[in-house]
Amino acid sequence: MVDNKLKTRSNRHLRKRRINRNLMIFIALAFLFLTILLSLIVLNKNAESDGNQDNSLEEQKVSEKEEDKKAKEKEEEKIKQEEDKKAKEEAAKEKKEKNSGNSLKEIESEKIEDSNVLKAFVGDWAPSGTSQKGPHKTNYQNGSQDRIEIKSAVSEVTGVSEDDMVEWRVENNGDQKVISTISDSDETEFYRVYLTWVDNQGWQTQRLEHLKKNDKK
Repeated sequence: MVDNKLKTRSNRHLRKRRINRNLMIFIALAFLFLTILLSLIVLNKNAESDGNQDNSLEEQKVSEKEEDKKAKEKEEEKIKQEEDKKAKEEAAKEKKEKNSGNSLKEIESEKIEDSNVLKAFVGDWAPSGTSQKGPHKTNYQNGSQDRIEIKSAVSEVTGVSEDDMVEWRVENNGDQKVISTISDSDETEFYRVYLTWVDNQGWQTQRLEHLKKNDKK
């Protein structure tokens, strides 16, 4: 009887130890799993952080390339504008030199009635040339052959290139005669040109006036 009781107690104690051992193993495994899970989460966050950083660096590189491209394009555009300006200045200079060959005569200031005229000249200008044949009637419409040829004639006597010219007024001054008031695009130089039509030869300048200010604006 006593032996049976001892065996029963021993079995109970053994069973309890096994349960405790199994519980400890379970706890250890759970802790290990939790540790692995936390490690994976941390590694994933680090990977995402590294990925975001890489993306940020890549975006920064792309942005820098775009800025460099824009800066380069801006510099090229600036150089082109300077070259165009220089070409216009050279063309204007050539026209002035060409016109200087004409027998220009400056009108004495006391004979100039218009107070807005800084200087006035008359000369033996040649007609500018024309593609028009036969009887002529001046067409004042923008884009007409007369307006094209008038602009060309004015450019030749003033030295202001056609691309840089602003035509403020082209008006009738009598039979086959016009007055053209122009400036450069910067509006720093103003001219009034008197022209007469010569059949089959084009518009011929009769008088050139350098104005103090634009009186047709």
